[in-house]
Amino acid sequence: MLPRQYSLEQNYPNPFNPATSIRFALPVSGNVLLKVYDILGREVTTLVNEVLSAGSYAIRLMRRDLPAVSIFITLKRVILPCRKK
Repeated sequence: MLPRQYSLEQNYPNPFNPATSIRFALPVSGNVLLKVYDILGREVTTLVNEVLSAGSYAIRLMRRDLPAVSIFITLKRVILPCRKK
């Protein structure tokens, strides 16, 4: 069954463990951006930047890839404008 809405779940276990899992769901297909930011709003890494089908996903994030501070994770679906001549 496909998700009915977009969702980004709390990572588990917390990012101070050696690895953490980030789960998210997409009700429709599209270009998806999943990024990690530090507490000052600086981008740390991009976890996903590709077209994904509707469905539920889990991305594994390793602790060694993160700064030693709190992080914020954002999920965006990029909608490209359609132009016609």
